[in-house]
Amino acid sequence: MAMIGFFGRLLRAGARIYPAKVQAFFEQLLKEADIDIPYKTYLGTATLITLFVMIVSFLVSSVFLGVLYALGAMLIAAILVLFLFYLAPLMAADSRARAVEKVLPDAFLMVAANIRAGMTVENAILASAKPEFGPLELEIKRLSTKTFAGTPLRDALKEMSDRVRSKSLKRGIALLIEGNALGGQMASLLYEIAQDLRNKQALQREINNATIMYTIFIVFSTLFASPVLFATSVYYNTISAQITSEIGDVGDAPAGAMMFGSTQGLMSGPPLSPNELKLFAIAAILVTSLFAAFTLAQIRSGKLIAGIKYAPLFVLVAIGLFFGSLYGLEMVFQNLS
Repeated sequence: MAMIGFFGRLLRAGARIYPAKVQAFFEQLLKEADIDIPYKTYLGTATLITLFVMIVSFLVSSVFLGVLYALGAMLIAAILVLFLFYLAPLMAADSRARAVEKVLPDAFLMVAANIRAGMTVENAILASAKPEFGPLELEIKRLSTKTFAGTPLRDALKEMSDRVRSKSLKRGIALLIEGNALGGQMASLLYEIAQDLRNKQALQREINNATIMYTIFIVFSTLFASPVLFATSVYYNTISAQITSEIGDVGDAPAGAMMFGSTQGLMSGPPLSPNELKLFAIAAILVTSLFAAFTLAQIRSGKLIAGIKYAPLFVLVAIGLFFGSLYGLEMVFQNLS
C-alpha cells in the first residue's frame, strides 16, 4: 500500500509541471473520451513515460550518432510520446462524438414521441435509452440517474453535453433547455431539432458526393502519380551518375556525350547523388501523403483530425509504390540493356 501511495503521489507531482489550462484541457478531453482515469494520473503517467523514452533514446542514439544528434533524437522522441498521449483521447472522443451524432436525430424523435404519449420529460428521456444508440444510451442513463437523484434537468443536460465532443448535441441540448425553461411545446421542439439534424446530415452527404472528383484527384496524385514520377527521377539520376563516372570529367568528354547529360555550367557544382535524391523523394512523398490525408479528411468529414486514420495507409501505399516503381524501372531497363 505504501508503494502504491508513493507511486500515486509521484504521478500527481508529474502532472503539476503542466500549466493549469493544460490540466483543465485534459480533464475535459478525458471526460469527452469517456476514459475513467483522473487527469492528474494521466498527465503524470505521460510525464514518466516521456522521461523514460527520452533517457533510452539518448543513450541509444549517443552510441551510434554522437551526443549532438542524440539530443535531437531525445527531443523528437519526447514530442512524439506527448503527441500520442494527446492523440489517443482525442481520437476516442471524436469517434464517440461521431457515433452520438449518427443516432441523435432518432433519439430526439423518440423522446418527442414519448412526450406526446403523455410522459414527463425526464421519463421520456429515460425511455429513449436504447442499446442501438451506443454511447448515447450510456449518456441518457447517466442523465436519468442524476435527474431521479434530485439534480435539476437543466444541470443534468448541461453535464451531458459537456461529456460529448459534439457541436450538434450541444446545440440541440441548448435549445431543449431554453424551450423547457420557457414552457414551450417540447415534442414539437424536439421534432424540429431532429429534422434540422437530419437535414444537416443529408447536406453533408451531398457535399461528399459533390467533392468526389477532388477526392479522386487527391488520391491519384498522391498515391500513384507522385511516387511514380519520383521513382523515374531517381532512376534517371542514377543512370546519369553512372554515365558521368564512366566518361570521367565532363570537360574532357566528347560533344556527343553531352546529349544525355547537361551543360557545362549546370554541371559545375557538386552533383546530387542518387542516394541524396532518393532520401529527398521519400521525405517529399511522406510530407505530401500526410497533407493529402488531412486535406481529404477535411473535405469528406469536415474534421481535420479524421485524417489520422488515413495517414498510415496513404504513407504505406505511396512509399511502397515508389520503391515498387523504382524496382520495376531497374528490372525493365536492365533487361533491355
